[in-house]
Amino acid sequence: MVRDRFKGKVAGKAGKKVEKEIVKVITSLEKVEGKSEGRLKKAGKGVAKAEKRLESLTSAGLKGIGKGLKKARKSLKMVFA
Repeated sequence: MVRDRFKGKVAGKAGKKVEKEIVKVITSLEKVEGKSEGRLKKAGKGVAKAEKRLESLTSAGLKGIGKGLKKARKSLKMVFA
């Protein structure tokens, strides 16, 4: 999706940062899935917050996507902290 929207810019420094942030978000989601047995309410809140942040990225630029992914990852971090 990101590569389709920003074909020329993905190869640069900002594109690499966004790709790295995507990997980190996926890793955080996997951690939440593993830790969510006893903390369903807290996990639900964290995932909802991350989802809200990710929904706002549809019209953002490349740097905005990177910042949004970072914020979404941080909201997921509070679940397994």
